[in-house]
Amino acid sequence: MKITVARDNFQKALQRVINTVSNRSPILVLGNVLMEASEGKLVLTTTDLEIRTTTEVEATVEVGGRTTLPAKKLLALVGKFIDPEVMIETDERHHAVIVCGTSKFKLLGIDPADFPEPADITPVRELVFKGADIKRMLTQIIYAASL
Repeated sequence: MKITVARDNFQKALQRVINTVSNRSPILVLGNVLMEASEGKLVLTTTDLEIRTTTEVEATVEVGGRTTLPAKKLLALVGKFIDPEVMIETDERHHAVIVCGTSKFKLLGIDPADFPEPADITPVRELVFKGADIKRMLTQIIYAASL
């Protein structure tokens, strides 16, 4: 896999999926973000086996592919970068070289085949709500959510 992505967009995408990353899971790959590059986009996925979060960001994809990288380390690195573009290149062992300006880092990844596949869910019913209604409902129950 070899891609170039805008740093700000990449950072925002990582921030959207980072909350689902498992902190202390005995399954090492749950601390990683699954990265899938193809046809001008990079899809990022994280899971804790109960919740699965996926988002996508535009990217220049020279070579498509899949890998998993440590999510929190990757977000910390991207947050420190200054240049506007981040280049990520992975090898056959799923190790990634990340380049941004004069900075160059290597992160050790895990085979994406170890990343849990999504559950096959058949919808029983579909509900449609207005955004204002969802906001009102959430404000009525948010006090009960533990942080």
